[in-house]
Amino acid sequence: MLKLTQDTMTNAIEAARSTRCRVRVINADARTYAVTGSNGDAYVVFFKVKDGAIFGQCNCPASGFKRVCRHLAQAAQMNIMVRSMRGH
Repeated sequence: MLKLTQDTMTNAIEAARSTRCRVRVINADARTYAVTGSNGDAYVVFFKVKDGAIFGQCNCPASGFKRVCRHLAQAAQMNIMVRSMRGH
């Protein structure tokens, strides 16, 4: 899992702005999301909070290179919205 910080998310957020992906909640309690990329490929993204730090993982090829991908950035936005609606 990759630690998500402002520094590690900056490039991923920029990449996410230039593409159209769909994000769907798989399991809100488990912080698991499906992201369908612009070419139709679907990836699974999940988040974990440990000691106040946020970690994320995506099963796309880019995440295999230990970098925060655009799918993580897009799912992070959905995760924030879901958590805020649930009062967490």
